[in-house]
Amino acid sequence: MNKIIIILVGFLCFICISLSSQNKVELLNKGNEFYQSEDYNRAEYFYKQALKKDMSYYKGNLNTGHSLFKQAIPLIQNQDSLGLKKLNDAEQFYKNSINLSKNKNDKSESYYNTGNAQLLSGKIEESIESYKESLRLSPEDMQTKHNLALAQSLLQQQQQQQQQ
Repeated sequence: MNKIIIILVGFLCFICISLSSQNKVELLNKGNEFYQSEDYNRAEYFYKQALKKDMSYYKGNLNTGHSLFKQAIPLIQNQDSLGLKKLNDAEQFYKNSINLSKNKNDKSESYYNTGNAQLLSGKIEESIESYKESLRLSPEDMQTKHNLALAQSLLQQQQQQQQQ
């Protein structure tokens, strides 16, 4: 009888572990549904639930960054300081995704997104470095080239204003 209980407990543990790794994908997919319907707050919730299952989940970190970034835009436009907090949080999740990426395309995308969060929050020099890192991995990415040129132009304007 004790052997049967031990086998059942072991089997249940195995099932729980299996369900746990499936759940992160299901949670991410649920977050994606909300993201596509532009409900970024709910998307963030489900992405973070996926990360509770696995903090080293690349897509969970990347998508959480995306949802926070999207939430920040209207806040920044309305000059709400919560926008900067959302951007800083997005930047952190993007940096996590850099460290968790398994190939150069994912890493390049993560650097690009980090640069976008940095640029929008006024960290121009940091954004330039992030865009350069992205281009080292994906040298032909036109959007990154465009954003790098924009950031460099903004930095030049900022430096000219400081000299006056």
